[in-house]
Amino acid sequence: MSAFDRLCTLLLLLGAAHHSLAGETNYCDLDLCYGFEGHIACNNTGGFAPICASDVKIIPIRPELQEAIIFRHNLYRNAIAGGWGQYKPAAHMALTRWNPELARLAELNVRRCDAEHDLCRNTNDFNFAGQNIGVIYHRGNDFDAEQTALHQIDTWFAESDLASMDTINEYRTPEDGTQIGSFTGMVQEMGNQMGCAILQQTVIEDIVQQILTCNYSYINIEGLPVYIPGEPGSKCTTGTDPTFKALCSANEFYDVNDIPHYKE
Repeated sequence: MSAFDRLCTLLLLLGAAHHSLAGETNYCDLDLCYGFEGHIACNNTGGFAPICASDVKIIPIRPELQEAIIFRHNLYRNAIAGGWGQYKPAAHMALTRWNPELARLAELNVRRCDAEHDLCRNTNDFNFAGQNIGVIYHRGNDFDAEQTALHQIDTWFAESDLASMDTINEYRTPEDGTQIGSFTGMVQEMGNQMGCAILQQTVIEDIVQQILTCNYSYINIEGLPVYIPGEPGSKCTTGTDPTFKALCSANEFYDVNDIPHYKE
């Protein structure tokens, strides 16, 4: 979780009201980032940062890879929602789908070539957008970029070994630096939309770096649940998905800008 995300959490818990705009997103509107400058898209021309390598490139996420990324996320979300391992099942876990705006903002993030969380990536529709970033290194160019991206998602989920239901019931960033933010971001129950981007560049001789950034429709908030435990899908008002039976159907409504949802 970035410094901005933690600060945004504090503002929310103090009862700060969110500001929802209509129409096309004005990324330089300070209200979008709760009065703070630094939205990834504000005055961003979309070029590569000066620190990027000369051979830097964006790996296009074509429909087949897009579908694979979404499937992988829903597979893991469904596992947790169904009561996998030490985790209790989830009553209202969303089926996630692709969002082009979140994907465009993710591309702006990877184009910085620093594999760091940006300060803010909120939109009109997603006032509290979350973010995962993964980095993998390969020797030479003889590797499958798409399979590497899916492996990066697998490593995010592997953090589940380090988290617990205490984390799910009341999210806290571990003080000892234990990495659980990527896993919990993947299984946030309100995460019904997402978008990703992939960048590759040679960093040292023949060592190729691949950066994957995925943005999500909702971020985990300090002190609030990642998801509400209950019988799988028991709070889905539109039924469950036919493939991922522990997730709500694609028609389920989630008000991702309504924090009181978690104060029941």
